[in-house]
Amino acid sequence: MTNSIDNHQNHAQAEKAVAMLARMEAKGIEFVDYEMFYELISLPGSTLRDEKKDVCIHDIYLDDRHFLAVGALNTSFIVRMG
Repeated sequence: MTNSIDNHQNHAQAEKAVAMLARMEAKGIEFVDYEMFYELISLPGSTLRDEKKDVCIHDIYLDDRHFLAVGALNTSFIVRMG
């Protein structure tokens, strides 16, 4: 039963991540918590672009849109590319 609940919660988080990306405007930025950042970089179409010290950058492609997910120290944010 616990696995079923965990799978449902994981699916709900993934849906929230996709919905957030879908509503972002071009060149928009949205700050996210660590859990949402992890969900976003776990989506299909996400690849690690660069990682140096405390900063990692992921490219995320959803449909025809391109996003950057940036995690740095205690701050994570998503940028929709223009």
